[in-house]
Amino acid sequence: MKKKKLFILTFLLLISFVFINKVFAIEDSIPPTLNSISLNKTSYDAGENIRINVDALDNLSGVGTIMIEWCLDENNCSNKNHLVIEKNNITSQQFEINYTVPINTLPGVWHFSCIQIWDNQGNLKSYYKGDNTINLDNMDMTIVNNNDIDIEAPVLNNLRILNDNVSSPGEVQIEAEVTDNVSQNVNVQVDYAIGRAYKDNIQYIIDDIIYSDNVVNTVSVTLTKNSNGKYVGTLYLDNRFIKYTIAEIRLEDESSNIVYYSSDVDKYKDKYGDNYEVLALPNNVDEEVVPSNYVADTTAPEIASYTYSKNTASIPDTITVNMNVNENQSGLSISTIYFRNESGTYKEGFSSFPGASSDEISFRLDFNQNGKIQSDEKIYMYRVSLCDVAENCKVYTLDDGDFEKKVIDILK
Repeated sequence: MKKKKLFILTFLLLISFVFINKVFAIEDSIPPTLNSISLNKTSYDAGENIRINVDALDNLSGVGTIMIEWCLDENNCSNKNHLVIEKNNITSQQFEINYTVPINTLPGVWHFSCIQIWDNQGNLKSYYKGDNTINLDNMDMTIVNNNDIDIEAPVLNNLRILNDNVSSPGEVQIEAEVTDNVSQNVNVQVDYAIGRAYKDNIQYIIDDIIYSDNVVNTVSVTLTKNSNGKYVGTLYLDNRFIKYTIAEIRLEDESSNIVYYSSDVDKYKDKYGDNYEVLALPNNVDEEVVPSNYVADTTAPEIASYTYSKNTASIPDTITVNMNVNENQSGLSISTIYFRNESGTYKEGFSSFPGASSDEISFRLDFNQNGKIQSDEKIYMYRVSLCDVAENCKVYTLDDGDFEKKVIDILK
């Protein structure tokens, strides 16, 4: 009798296990549904807590993430006019979102824009203002003006070089006039580009491989407030072959209001997105510093020799390529080497950022199990791109006989 009961219990457990696995094996391709959403009230002070009650249902995997967006200006939903509340790891159909309004949130009527809701399988459904499937008219909210809260960023009035005609090596004294409506002290940082200003994701193609270049060599100078109320700092000139040009100036007051200034506003807006305000440099800013003994560098670096740390590798494995380079002026900048196999099915680039005073570059080749390269193959370097700080670049190729062919065996 006991054996019969045990058999029946085992059978029922087996059936339950099969049933549960079949349920979770069903593909979840339907996004969640938002049944209702509401604010606990419609007017808030900066620093006050917002409570949002949500009822959302998913057919299988469950609701995972919800994101809600408001715009202060419906025609310009960016920077400080943009507010997003997000909740992750949701575990129930009905839940509450708690969010504290940042103290530097701009006052006014914040217009509801969009709700996006994902299930745990990544299926997404979006609800917009005016959507006739659910009433969202009660989602606008007002942030009340509070004169005690600082929401204004500092202002850069001017920046100038105090001592001209400085040779390299040498020190340049910088002075800036910065004002703020509340804060007594402002954090001021000036980034000087060495050789070039910020380049936003410039893409170039070599042998059907797309590479991106958004690198800029910079030196940063922090300015501190002196007894006269001006912000001063020192730029050290250490290379007579390069010019120093302001890439960006960052100001932050004691209430964490941040603003950036640049001569290339559009590209820096792309860099920082909607998170920060980017303004054009004022006219009375000395943008460029040129050593008095400046000499233009017009010669690109040249390959002298190169070696591998080893000639065989397995997967995963790492090999270092050491390359000696002739560069006797502004110094080395970003450089890239390219490898391929004999059939051309594998092509990959490896970049390095050597110091400007270096005449040797080390490239780290990481061969991992990502499918780019297979075992039992021979690979070799077929192209080298060398650049110096003054932006002189030259491409060297194996086909042109610019360097010797050296093979790495990828073993099983």
